[in-house]
Amino acid sequence: MRVPLASVDLSRLHGVLKDRTRASALELLGHRGSLSYSDLMRLLGIEHTGRLNYHLKVLGDLLDKDQQTGFYSLSEKGRIALALLGKFQNQTTKRPDGIRVMGVLLAMAGVAEFYVGVPNLMSWLGAGVNPFFVFGLSLTIAGLALGILWTGSGIGLLSSKGWAWPATTLSLLATVACQVIEAGSFLAFADRAGLTIDELWPLGLGIAYVTLPALVLAGIGLYYMTRPQTKAYFGRGVKVRA
Repeated sequence: MRVPLASVDLSRLHGVLKDRTRASALELLGHRGSLSYSDLMRLLGIEHTGRLNYHLKVLGDLLDKDQQTGFYSLSEKGRIALALLGKFQNQTTKRPDGIRVMGVLLAMAGVAEFYVGVPNLMSWLGAGVNPFFVFGLSLTIAGLALGILWTGSGIGLLSSKGWAWPATTLSLLATVACQVIEAGSFLAFADRAGLTIDELWPLGLGIAYVTLPALVLAGIGLYYMTRPQTKAYFGRGVKVRA
């Protein structure tokens, strides 16, 4: 019984085949016809049964298993997947230029945040308690947390990791949230501390210089990460229409 191509979920298929071990398993079965469990372990270079069991579970209905011999072979969906494998591999090697740019910018921003944030943290911890202490320390810790997210996301984008899409999206959303909270907290603190315009102006201007560009760049980044081409590169949102 032939399986209609339109019934195949390419979103799931793309994620399955981005892993080199699973792609190799399909290629081996396509070439050999059928293989035993031990043959798959040996030919794929897998030493632990738990790892092979995991990959077989992910491959799921792409494989058929003979209940008498225990041999594995490609199902109809598996043969479709093998036919599409070359196309998927070509797609994954063509990294959009924006991914590289965003990866570099996020990694650099993360490193810069550590370069500035760590000395600031030491300074706040060494200073005596004053009206600015809690506000300044909170901003510094939030900035360092963002720095970790930015650095990890940047590395993930540059190395084309599957988790880079949700990590980057999360880091950009966290950036927007932190900048909004930071601005609101500053206004609340200024009101509670009774700061004059002369005292408020330089502090507010300094925060604005950071907050506004960060919000603009995060917005651009979120827009780019939700584009179909970007999502398809990370195996998300790709569907076949009948």
